Amino acid sequence: MNMRTCAAAMCALAATAVTLDAQNGKALAALAQDPACQTPRIAAAGGNMPKGQNTVVLRYLGVSNYELAYRDQVLLFDTRVRAREVPRQDPERPRRPDARVGRPQTDEEKAAMQRLQRRGAGGPRIDAEGTLTYLITFDNGYRIAYTDTAGAITDEQRAAFANIPRTDIGIVAYTGRFNATSQNKESMSIVDAFKPRVVLPSHHEDETGIGAHYDMPIYPLGMAVREKFPDAQTIDPLYLSALCFDTQSREFFVGR
Repeated sequence: MNMRTCAAAMCALAATAVTLDAQNGKALAALAQDPACQTPRIAAAGGNMPKGQNTVVLRYLGVSNYELAYRDQVLLFDTRVRAREVPRQDPERPRRPDARVGRPQTDEEKAAMQRLQRRGAGGPRIDAEGTLTYLITFDNGYRIAYTDTAGAITDEQRAAFANIPRTDIGIVAYTGRFNATSQNKESMSIVDAFKPRVVLPSHHEDETGIGAHYDMPIYPLGMAVREKFPDAQTIDPLYLSALCFDTQSREFFVGR
């Protein structure tokens, strides 16, 4: 290759890099301006849906609960129950009088809550089969992996992620043990399986009274992630804050 050809190739690479930077910058600016990224109101309760066709918005709702909004779909995640699509509340429709904050529970609601509390997160089926892990693959190959229970990786989980080089977002259980070394051992096995570019925690503020500690710091997990995957980032989101991701450019923006 002569010097002129070499210089041309280098110029082509530089031009490609500049183009990609411009595209990524445009994607980031679009995320920052998206109304869904400028409000702490969840989409399921009438908040803004993302405008961008490639934009997915995640919101942390506490314990192991996340809301995912994408195009015209809203998913609520908590694997102790199941991931489910929920109808959106019309923001222009007045709320029912019995839906106001602070109203007493009905006898039916109290009975339903007692049934849930009795079920808990244990039982022979969970002991035998474990909880669920979700892997969402978008049309463009973007991947979000979610699990809310820390511990040993199962053979089924290993098989599901064996041929996936990286996931883009990993929602990882950080149960909140008093000893961060023990907790990292459990949580990092999930990170190792997911190999995410962005790590989001769950269960780190679960006041269960069975060994967990309310609002545990996740920096020990973030440091362990940084050591194992130097290019990954760990985000500890505020409740309801919009975590906005462009599934095409892989840019992300942390909103209100």
